[in-house]
Order: sequence, then structure tokens, then C-alpha cells
Amino acid sequence: MLPRQHKLSRATFPAYKDPRLNWVGSVLRIQAYPSVVLKTPHENEQGKTVPLFAVVVAKRFAKSAVLRHAFKRQILRIVAVELLRFKALPYGKYVVSPKGALAATPFPSIVKDVEDFLLQRKK
Repeated sequence: MLPRQHKLSRATFPAYKDPRLNWVGSVLRIQAYPSVVLKTPHENEQGKTVPLFAVVVAKRFAKSAVLRHAFKRQILRIVAVELLRFKALPYGKYVVSPKGALAATPFPSIVKDVEDFLLQRKK
């Protein structure tokens, strides 16, 4: 599971008008917000900003809270595995959301979308 220090809280959640990169894959939407150089509590001992993540799932995609939380856990598990690759990117905050119904979203396609995002942003 992803450590709490990498989770985006309500206080640090980006505003709607903040500049961002919108990326759309086959089953996921990822909004990446650039890193801010301000001194924040989300910096490690080297002074580098650690990436923060949030997963937002609307009720229209899954009525059951169990399905919504299971999807969030799946995304955060993938992010925890790929955390070093996310740290190499110039973004500080990531908001991930599904494109459609969660019942029709298989786990391998979620992994593929995260991989595609990382490969495209690495360039």
C-alpha cells in the first residue's frame, strides 16, 4: 500500500483552475500538476518534493462503496510499485479517475494505462 506521506489530502488537493496536464488512456484519466518549489511538509530530507496521489471515483461509475474503494486500492497498489518512476517526473500531484464503469475495468488494463502514462511522460 502507498504510504500516507504520498496521499493527497483535502488541504493539498489542487484547485480546479491550477495548471495541469490532462492525460486520457483507455480506462483511466490522469491529471498531473507541476511541482511547486515552495517549502512544504511534503519534502524529503534532500529537499525534493515527494509526489502526492489521489484517486477520485464518482458514484455514477460504481454505486457500491466497496467497488469504489477496491478500485482506489488497486490504483494505489500500482502507484506504490511504480513510485520511483513517478518521482522522476516533473509533476508533484496526481489525480487519477476512471473513464467508465468500474465493473467493466479489468486490472491488466489499469496497469497498462499507468505504464503508458509513465512511458509517454518520460520523454
